[in-house]
Amino acid sequence: MGLARTLYLTHRPPAPRGELRVLVPTPQAAYRYGVPFQSLEKVAMAGLRVAQGPERFLRLARVAGPEQAARLLPALRLLLRAGAEPEHLEAGPLRKALEGYLESLRQEGLCDSAEVFHRARSRPRPIQVLGYPYLGAGELSFLARLAAPGSEVWLPFGDDPLFRLNEEAAAFLEAQGFQVVREPGPWDWRKWVQAQPSASVHPDPEAEVRHTLKQVRARLEAGVPPRRIAISAREEQVYLPLLLAVAREYGLSLSLFQRLSLERTLVGRAFDLLLAAWASGWQGAPLRLLKRHPLAPEVEAFQALPAEAPGLAYAQTLWDWVETLPTPNPRERAAKEAIRKLLGLYQREVREGPALAEELRSLLRQEAVPYWPGKGVEFHSPLALFGAAVDHLFVLGAAEGLWPQPVADDPVLPFHLRRRLREAHGLPLEGPVEAAQRERLSALALLLTAQKTLHLSLPLRLGREPLAPSPLLEELGLEAQPPAHLPPASPIEARWAQLSLQDPVAQKARKALWVEFHRLYDRIPSHEGEVGAIPRGPIPLEALPDLRRCPFRFWLRGVLRPHRAPDPRAEALRRLLREVHLHPNPKEAALERLPQLPLARGHREALRARLESEAILPQESQLLLVDAPFTATWKGIPLEGRLDHVERRSEALWVLVYVGREGPDPALNVFRNILPEVVGEQAQVEFVHLYGEPREDQASEVNPGSFFQTAFPPDWSQKACWSCGFKALCRHGAHFARKEKV
Repeated sequence: MGLARTLYLTHRPPAPRGELRVLVPTPQAAYRYGVPFQSLEKVAMAGLRVAQGPERFLRLARVAGPEQAARLLPALRLLLRAGAEPEHLEAGPLRKALEGYLESLRQEGLCDSAEVFHRARSRPRPIQVLGYPYLGAGELSFLARLAAPGSEVWLPFGDDPLFRLNEEAAAFLEAQGFQVVREPGPWDWRKWVQAQPSASVHPDPEAEVRHTLKQVRARLEAGVPPRRIAISAREEQVYLPLLLAVAREYGLSLSLFQRLSLERTLVGRAFDLLLAAWASGWQGAPLRLLKRHPLAPEVEAFQALPAEAPGLAYAQTLWDWVETLPTPNPRERAAKEAIRKLLGLYQREVREGPALAEELRSLLRQEAVPYWPGKGVEFHSPLALFGAAVDHLFVLGAAEGLWPQPVADDPVLPFHLRRRLREAHGLPLEGPVEAAQRERLSALALLLTAQKTLHLSLPLRLGREPLAPSPLLEELGLEAQPPAHLPPASPIEARWAQLSLQDPVAQKARKALWVEFHRLYDRIPSHEGEVGAIPRGPIPLEALPDLRRCPFRFWLRGVLRPHRAPDPRAEALRRLLREVHLHPNPKEAALERLPQLPLARGHREALRARLESEAILPQESQLLLVDAPFTATWKGIPLEGRLDHVERRSEALWVLVYVGREGPDPALNVFRNILPEVVGEQAQVEFVHLYGEPREDQASEVNPGSFFQTAFPPDWSQKACWSCGFKALCRHGAHFARKEKV
């Protein structure tokens, strides 16, 4: 074609031309073509100061408020992508928000990332555009300005109404001087797909994920490189947790680059609870939820913040605490870094604390981090695979209503308003027909990435909703069948296959199933906790008082013993004293080492106050033991526990008990009775309260006879439920309403 600019409408993309600058939509497409990743959007952004991410939301929030900003932002991006101006809209909240937002951008010479194609300063150059299944109006307008003579553009095309969007793109570019070469592909989807297709149906998403990962593992064991295998799904939130959990069981490495909202990470959840309590004035349900969280900070340190202060001062106080939060995996480290950047947006303007907290909460919902970054087989959304090529592609959730997704309306910018703006002002806003065609083109682009095998799968049910196969399966000539038997992919599955009637695990499982079934249908006595025999000791001492308050909780704590996160202040104090217990002056040495502990400021100051008090290591005292285990017998009941702290003072031997959030142990009388057996002499007992003001000791009697029963009912009065940390394990469920209470 010489120096003409050419648009190729064909069903197969051409090879890259070395003398042209190749532009592709995704990094995966760049890897396929062996070129550096450059997209139309990246080229359009060159030379522009672009507002994106949290900066965009903050500017809109200052115009419309955080709640309205979160609601209006998607609609504003659609308008900006279409080149809309405020005068195109009728008077109302949407126009006012657009005016204020654009004014704040223009004052600093910025533009929104959605309008870069309209504001880009293009310098014509020879380019080759590959891998795009369709081009939007803004991309077409920028492309017409960017492409120099000799440039080439490729779009898929066939004898089907599906490609009407690309026919319209050809008409636009032809009017801009492009030559159009049409080589229509077949109308039959089966002739578009190069790979060998197959389909399977499963009872639920977990079974679907297990079957898929078994096939992935088989290909990896056959020597296929992980980069040549890809997994994709449109309904990402359903499949991401399952993929991660099952991959760990199977020993597979996955890379999940989808974005997870900051508020759904461990660090982000703790930060959000703190902000919610701050915004509520440190009272009510938000404060209670914060105090129950295992990563909760010392609330008093934040309650002392002034009502108004420079934003930077607030941000520094928040970061001092966030920095101490644990980051056990790459996702949490990314979440902490994202929060640090959010806090860095606040400068020296004076802000109200609760208002700043609400703004930050909205930012946590807007910002996201990679779900699970790493190395291994990659999981991508269909949009991220545009233009890519893999040997083996697995598509999850190929069900009607999931893939392709149905057309959804926007409550802020509904289709009828888009049609009116399109007719009145010529704005290229997408209607329902165009949205459906774009979604189907995206599905076709995903199928074209598979080069050898293509496997589509779907569950029969998602939650309580029954599903039917996607209509695309019929167009591909596929009928989803239950999967053929595959070998077990983990030791757990292998044990399932090998269980026999004589297997002791199988026998216990069948017995447990029988008990649960009959318990649910009123055929077990309503005490609801029969375990068949008394617990075998030794029993943790702290579980003994539950015989009086909630016997079922006693069974959990004393027999099942689920893991609980340790109290951070008690652990810090034990660690300090273990390190210095042989020092000539342990109290002074502990105070010197306290600043070195990785604690929040509030925790550190609270421990300092405890150490400096006369309750711990007064003058002429000697530290004997720290966190030492013990066993003892009380009225025929074997007990075990730990001595937090033992001191020799001039007047007597003292045993100090660290009291965390749950308050003092009601079994004080039992503890005093067994101390002579534990320490070899009479001793004084003193509680060291690590949270708040000390409360009066409330010793309660425990009936040793109740230990030797076989029925452990829950707390019917629910008085003990408020402070219980085992609600997820409790049998106190809705079906109790049908039972007779005894």
